[in-house]
Amino acid sequence: MAAAAVEAPEQKEGDEPKKLYRDMVKELTVGSVMPAKVKSIEPWGALVTIGEVNAVLHVSKISTQKLESAAQCLTPGEELKVLVVYVDKQKGKVSVSTREFEKQPGDILTNKAAAMEGAEEGAKKWRQVNEALKKERKRARQQGKTVEEVRAEREKKEGEKSAWQKRGKVDRSAKPKRERKERPLMTVGVGDLENATPSQKEAAIKVLQKYKVGQLLEGAVQNVSPAGVFVDLARGVRGTLIRSQVSRSITSAEVLPDLFKKGDMIKVV
Repeated sequence: MAAAAVEAPEQKEGDEPKKLYRDMVKELTVGSVMPAKVKSIEPWGALVTIGEVNAVLHVSKISTQKLESAAQCLTPGEELKVLVVYVDKQKGKVSVSTREFEKQPGDILTNKAAAMEGAEEGAKKWRQVNEALKKERKRARQQGKTVEEVRAEREKKEGEKSAWQKRGKVDRSAKPKRERKERPLMTVGVGDLENATPSQKEAAIKVLQKYKVGQLLEGAVQNVSPAGVFVDLARGVRGTLIRSQVSRSITSAEVLPDLFKKGDMIKVV
């Protein structure tokens, strides 16, 4: 996240024309990694130079490990890389940081070379976090909420999403696989039984019990309609061959009369 800028000392008019100096400041981009040189150690941290531009490296931005003074790890004249975290192009003020380069807390103190090697990687992560913070602030202004409230809502949603993903990753290898049921290509019926007598219904049920899903049958085409083909399988037993189950290439009901005629003997499942 962006560091609170600590203003650098005022530039003396005789050192550099203000306009030229501000033009050099405008060339700096927040989030970029720049080569720098320690100019002096100050009570608040270190003053570094990026080319001809003065930049403030606050003691809290040197390392993730708390330091009492920048002199613990920096010396005047030392060259290093810095991350530009704040630029005021109007006033010519610049703030930088190095703590984002550390892979382990205190690397700037114990392994500065490794920290400098990880400068670009650390800067990339900082830019991502900073961009997310900008979006949170914008959303907070639009919704009339605080950044903390918006962040809490986002973390809640992320937690719910994570929990949902974990549920979706349950090991199902130990569970027995369900036997896949084939969709019947034909519906077998015995006509309208609504007005049938009990004995007729009983006889119809006995007939239906003879047929099973997947059984190969042969019957005569009795009628062809937009819904499909009606096939007489036995006395009083008629099956419906659904149009979509005739062939995968069938897209219109008009072709069914061309394929089936009344009295045709066909085999169905």
